[in-house]
Amino acid sequence: MSRVVLASDLFRLGRRPAQVAYDPARASRPAEGPIAPPKPALRLTGLVEGAHPQALIEGLPGVEGGRALGRGDVAGGLRVAEIGRGQVRVVGMDTVWVLTLRRP
Repeated sequence: MSRVVLASDLFRLGRRPAQVAYDPARASRPAEGPIAPPKPALRLTGLVEGAHPQALIEGLPGVEGGRALGRGDVAGGLRVAEIGRGQVRVVGMDTVWVLTLRRP
């Protein structure tokens, strides 16, 4: 009887060993696959109000310095969704940023 118990895996329904051997070193490594780029640190440095408002945004991926963008404009894979009084909403990379204008 003890030979039958030792020959099978009591914790599996099919009483067969697992197809993949357990490797504790593999379990401690992060999952393989594409690594998402880090989220940028965006800053709203200026606003131009009027009929066609624009926002001066710094920190856009792949863009040196600041860039003046209007509603619907895309830069660095991020889209300006809304420009309001003192704030801008930027959408992209599965994130929504609400940037506020800093007062001196």
